[in-house]
Amino acid sequence: MSVLPDKVTFEHINSLIVHEEYYIFPNTTVTTCLIRLKNGTHVLGVNYGAIRPEHHSFEEGKKMARAAAVNQIWEKEGYLLRESIYLEKLESTT
Repeated sequence: MSVLPDKVTFEHINSLIVHEEYYIFPNTTVTTCLIRLKNGTHVLGVNYGAIRPEHHSFEEGKKMARAAAVNQIWEKEGYLLRESIYLEKLESTT
């Protein structure tokens, strides 16, 4: 019987994050979010901001940059889980 989860959860993703840092490029609406994971991996999310700078919210830019970084973590963790499930099935057939 498998002890592996069936899916990656938001709680799991958040449990991996140990540090977040934001940077807004001067005179632009470009915002980045650099996330460091427990294992030392860094993931960078980018938000380019509103088309019209006067409509840009830097708080919204930070949220969107973080969401972009979290989406990358989700993809990586999904791959790892799928690989683990695959390897578990291989081991159970041998």
